[in-house]
Amino acid sequence: FLCPLEAVRIRAVSDPAWSDGLADGFGKMYAAEGVGGFYAGFGPILLKQVPYTMAKFAVQGNTAEAIYASMGTSPGQMSSGGNLAASLTS
Repeated sequence: FLCPLEAVRIRAVSDPAWSDGLADGFGKMYAAEGVGGFYAGFGPILLKQVPYTMAKFAVQGNTAEAIYASMGTSPGQMSSGGNLAASLTS
């Protein structure tokens, strides 16, 4: 639901006279552009978010492995609290 909400919000912020709020904006956008208008920005969002998320998980995974290696242990040998601390630290 993020794309339709963001599409209406961005349109309303950039042109305050365009709508009286989100509900009015949803109706106006649907009438003017159809369902596709709500998802016009979906491609750019994916092009931004997918690489960012992949890099974030890669860095977090490598950092967690380095933390376990520095302690000389593995996730299976640690308590759940220790694993939680290592995850939050990484």
